[in-house]
Amino acid sequence: MKNIFFIGAGGFASECYCYLQDIMKVDKDIIFKGFLSTSNDLAQYGLSDLYLGSYDDYEFQEYDYAVIAIGTPSIRKQIYFMLKKRGVKLYTLISPYSVVPEQKNLGEGSIIANFVTIAANAKIGVCNVINSLSAVGHDVEISNFNVISSHADICGNTKIGNCNFFGSRCSTLPHTVIGDNNKIAAGSVLYKKYRDNNVIQGNPAVCICKTEDL
Repeated sequence: MKNIFFIGAGGFASECYCYLQDIMKVDKDIIFKGFLSTSNDLAQYGLSDLYLGSYDDYEFQEYDYAVIAIGTPSIRKQIYFMLKKRGVKLYTLISPYSVVPEQKNLGEGSIIANFVTIAANAKIGVCNVINSLSAVGHDVEISNFNVISSHADICGNTKIGNCNFFGSRCSTLPHTVIGDNNKIAAGSVLYKKYRDNNVIQGNPAVCICKTEDL
């Protein structure tokens, strides 16, 4: 049995709740317990009764697992290490409507939304988000704490570092290399090597400024 707690109580958390409901239809050992967050925006989604308070105050037990249901890479990273320091187990949420043939290559605490396809030999690190209708090609390497928005196309042999945010409908051409802490605008097409801490935009995509300049 696994008791699932979501860390986060906003729009993305409500979205993840829908994915988990689909999982619970086929896995009767999964029980959803509620949302833990320092803020609560669940009323607009009709989920306020499932809010349990702050994760700082909750004492996780043996069969408890956490899902970091927050869509900002830096916050996902911060909460991940806080939970690991407390000995909390992370649940990897995979929609039953997605195709993930090699789950051994998928790091803990990741969220794979509806209708995602991950090809053979792709390696995905911890605590990533790959949102709906995205595709990850063969031999892709994705490190940790990345958030890839919907309709992305990550082509074969792409390498992605840590803590990057991809807007909707981004694409990478084969053998693209992306560093750490980049923000990539929706609809961008990446085709070469991109270093760290850049805002990247366009087709073909170019670095338009540093993230600290925003």
